This record gives sequence, C-alpha cells and structure tokens, in this order.
Amino acid sequence: MNSVTDLSNSGRVFSSPAPGIVLGIGNTGKSLKAYEEGDLYISDDAGLTWREGLNGAHKYEFGNGGGVVVAINDGEPTSKIQYSINHGKDWTTADLPEKVRAQLLTTVRDSTTLKFLLMGKQGSGSKATWYVFMIDFAGLHERTCKDDDFTRWPARVDKEGKPSCLMGRSEERRVGKECRSRW
Repeated sequence: MNSVTDLSNSGRVFSSPAPGIVLGIGNTGKSLKAYEEGDLYISDDAGLTWREGLNGAHKYEFGNGGGVVVAINDGEPTSKIQYSINHGKDWTTADLPEKVRAQLLTTVRDSTTLKFLLMGKQGSGSKATWYVFMIDFAGLHERTCKDDDFTRWPARVDKEGKPSCLMGRSEERRVGKECRSRW
C-alpha cells in the first residue's frame, strides 16, 4: 500500500474509533506500482480481506467513528467528492462549488465528527487560487445511535472466531452502523 510507503495522504491508514476499517492506495499484482497508478482499497475486517473502493488514487478520511468515509480524486482537478456510509461497499457522489486539485482532506484527530475540511487549488505557483471547503454530513443519518445499534468487534479472534489476546491484552470495541454516533 502506497498509503504506508508514500505519504501522499495526510490521514491515517486506519482509525481506532473505526475498528477494523483500513484504507490504502495500491494495486494487485507482484509489485507495488507508483501511487498515481494505484486505486483506493478498503477493508472492514482489519485487513483480512480487501476490495477496490474507487478507481484511481484518492485522498480519504474517516468520520463518525467509521460511519462515513470521504474520498476525493488525488490527481486531476475535480468538482466532486465521494462518500460511503457502508464501509466502501457503495459510494455516493456530491458536487463541490468549484473544480479544484485536492491538497488536503482532514477531520478531527479522533475521526469522530461528521465535519471535514477540504483544501484545494486552481492553477499553480503565484497565480494559484486556494479554496477551503467545510463538508458537513450532520444531516446524513436520520437518527442518533442507540445502545442496541452497536455490535462488539474484537481486535483479534482465534480459529473458532472467539475473542483472543493480542500481545497479552484482549481489546474489544463497539461498532455502530447507519446512525449518527453520540461522540
């Protein structure tokens, strides 16, 4: 994955408030291609299995404890962002008011908010025009999560699928889907 070997994206490859969700730019085959030749891959089982999320290299970020994943093309200028509320299985496209070359996509450090900041530019050098967009998904989910919306997600399981220790500790998180977390 280029997201580990090439710091083209400022976000993390994984997010502890989004247990099991891992994203990266890469490819399939015998060797890793250049970042620009990669696609966005996503795993929601801590890297055990992977699927191609979007064609091409993208800047990406988690929000709402993994309840939303936001991505923008990292190459050509674009006037679109894409987001997923089901761990990258399906993606929705949203329009930006300007066509920009993405420079930074970020959110709060613990990835628990539904608000994102996107910086992009048009042109280059001293003639560049910079844009900052605040992207707010507050209206995305119709309801706030309740206790029974969450399932337990162990960080490691044994061959029978039961929680087991990892480096002497057993770690388990609560994961919610399709509702707004109470962060």
